Amino acid sequence: MIITSCHQILLLDYKIHIQIQHGQCLTRYGMKFNVVMNITAPTDMHPDDFTNPRAAFWVAMVQDTPAGSIGLMPLSQDIADLNAMYVSPEFRGAGIAQGLMQALEEHARQHCFTVIRLRAGSQQPEAVRFYEKMGFNRIPCFGKYAESSNSWCFEKQL
Repeated sequence: MIITSCHQILLLDYKIHIQIQHGQCLTRYGMKFNVVMNITAPTDMHPDDFTNPRAAFWVAMVQDTPAGSIGLMPLSQDIADLNAMYVSPEFRGAGIAQGLMQALEEHARQHCFTVIRLRAGSQQPEAVRFYEKMGFNRIPCFGKYAESSNSWCFEKQL
């Protein structure tokens, strides 16, 4: 497995992974999402969100196939937002999620973040278990998720 972080991969594989995420979410939850980059997506992220030098987006590759992704964006000087955590179903259970999380946390520490926050859906028990296993604790929902009844928010102190 190769985990990389660069904007060349971001611009290509971001679309691929958002399309895959959308298909999975639509099948699982029957939801419709915001339009981003002329595709329907389950998030309001845009590649420009990752141009901040403290932000990053990783794509895990298995041979030449994108297997997973994760993104980190600053919320404040000390707090970062984990977003776009996704592993394709055929690659789940192979340690890809842990590898992505390790890369993200290492980057966060190097860029002086002391807290990572994230939002998971209440209908994502696998994700919730993973985040708790990785040391995240549930917190009151923050920012744009504060009023969402389907959002569960978590944070981890680094």
